[in-house]
Amino acid sequence: MQPLTIARRFTRLYVLALLGVALLSILGQILVQFTLKNHLNDSWVVNYAGRQRFQSQLITKNVVLLNQTTIPIDTTFYLMNLKTVLNNWESYHEGLKSGKIKNSSIIVPNTPEIYQLFADIDPHFYLVKNNVKKIITMLENHKADDTTMKEAIRTVLANEFLFLHKMDRIVFQYDKNAREKVKTLQQIEFLLITFTLIILLLEGFFVFRPAVNTLRKTILQLLESEKKKTLINQELSMINNQLKHSNQLLEATKEELLQATQKRYQQELNEHKITTIALLQGQEEERKRISRELHDGIGQTLTVMKLLAEKIKNLESLSAKEKVVFLELKSMIFKTIQEVRNISHDLMPTVLSDFGLASALKDLVERYAKITSAKITSEIDLPMQILDKNTEINIFRIAQEALTNAVKHSKATEIKLKVVQNQKYLVFLLVDNGIGFQLGEYKSEITKGKSNATYGLQNMKQRASLINAQLQIVSVMDRGTKVMLKIKN
Repeated sequence: MQPLTIARRFTRLYVLALLGVALLSILGQILVQFTLKNHLNDSWVVNYAGRQRFQSQLITKNVVLLNQTTIPIDTTFYLMNLKTVLNNWESYHEGLKSGKIKNSSIIVPNTPEIYQLFADIDPHFYLVKNNVKKIITMLENHKADDTTMKEAIRTVLANEFLFLHKMDRIVFQYDKNAREKVKTLQQIEFLLITFTLIILLLEGFFVFRPAVNTLRKTILQLLESEKKKTLINQELSMINNQLKHSNQLLEATKEELLQATQKRYQQELNEHKITTIALLQGQEEERKRISRELHDGIGQTLTVMKLLAEKIKNLESLSAKEKVVFLELKSMIFKTIQEVRNISHDLMPTVLSDFGLASALKDLVERYAKITSAKITSEIDLPMQILDKNTEINIFRIAQEALTNAVKHSKATEIKLKVVQNQKYLVFLLVDNGIGFQLGEYKSEITKGKSNATYGLQNMKQRASLINAQLQIVSVMDRGTKVMLKIKN
């Protein structure tokens, strides 16, 4: 049998046994309370019947006192007292006889024996009552006939004795009935106690004894399980210690691998950074070389051509068509010289190396302001502090790329450039009100290496990384773009 089934069966039997004991206890209490209430009623009835005897004696006493002449009495007082006692005596008798006491909720438990005793006492009761009323009438009317009065008194005295004797029998019968009720209650209580003991014995035999046996077996099984559990716990503890040791070895190996990976990554990052720096330095050197070549080579040649063209002052010998061609040629030479100068300046602005970052940025803004319809404003507040050459070049190139993108691609009407320096950072900020762009699309294009604009953004990020700067680009469609560069001092 399953443990749960056994537990349910014991629980059911235990509940039934307790329910039986509780019902018997409640029933016993109800019977006790009911019998006590009846016993109180019976005691009251016995006392009530006893008072009836006393009142009959009091009536006889008053009758005798009212008809004697030896002792002077207050006839009116005793006469009123006699009438009152007679009325009470008559009311008590009728109440006891009918079983319903006047002005009381108590019901007199009359038995056939008591009814028979009342039938036997009634003649004496009525003789006493009628003769006393006759005496009261004669005394009130002062028409007392001595013979009639004496006969009435004799009748009262004779029947009052018999009334008292039979009233004693009624009182004894009431007391007997009350005792029988108590005896019956004792028998019922004995039966209830017997049934309760039987139920307790059955409960002990069929519930507690099997429960104790089952509990003993369960305890033995639990002790056996505890021993097995102790052995299993010891084995698990050994396995756990082995796992901890293995885990420690794994953690150590993992830490070593992580450190090696980080070291290798840092090494690769440093190598990439060195390569990038070398590449950018090479680009800058190549820019310088090309700038010098343009300035010293092509620039000088174009200048000589300009001077030669300016020496030709007599154009009269040329035809009209030749004059137009000559003038166009001279204009193209001037434009080419200006273009070569601009390219040479963009490749390596001499103002950056000669006067520093602030002057180079101002010159950059002025040159771009001449070639675009957008309004370009600048606020450059840099103290006279010399930055290292590499940092200045990279900041300038980032600013140059950002401003170029704003002028060429943003379609902005306003471009604001701001450079400030506080105790912690040098901050470069470029804001335009152009059409903006989807930064996610540009990131995917940077990965694929598609457009010049994406290449410019990638170049800006690489240069920011080389100088340990924070580059943030925020763009919202139709609301413009913000480029912010923060360099720690």
